[in-house]
Amino acid sequence: MWIAAGTSTNGMYFNQLNPQNPYDWDYLITDGVIPAYQQKASVLQTRVVSGMFDRNWHFNDSLAQRGSTEIRSKGRLRHRPNDNLTLSARCSIPMWAVIRSPKAH
Repeated sequence: MWIAAGTSTNGMYFNQLNPQNPYDWDYLITDGVIPAYQQKASVLQTRVVSGMFDRNWHFNDSLAQRGSTEIRSKGRLRHRPNDNLTLSARCSIPMWAVIRSPKAH
């Protein structure tokens, strides 16, 4: 069973659950943070936490893999596209300019 929950519909926009691509974890918590521009990081490092429950299906901190505080603090926060965004034919905005850092809001 998979449960997806968000604090808003915008948060649910980036839901990555895919029955064709099961995870190796019992649970994972993501919040839309991606690495800083040109920073290399794995999805484990950018997630809030990934983990396994113990054999009795209880939370056990020793089975939790927390994301990297350093990488996450420097990372950028994805936002769903603005439905009202329009660009002129002459305008060229690189994707990194559209993605804001978590500190920007």
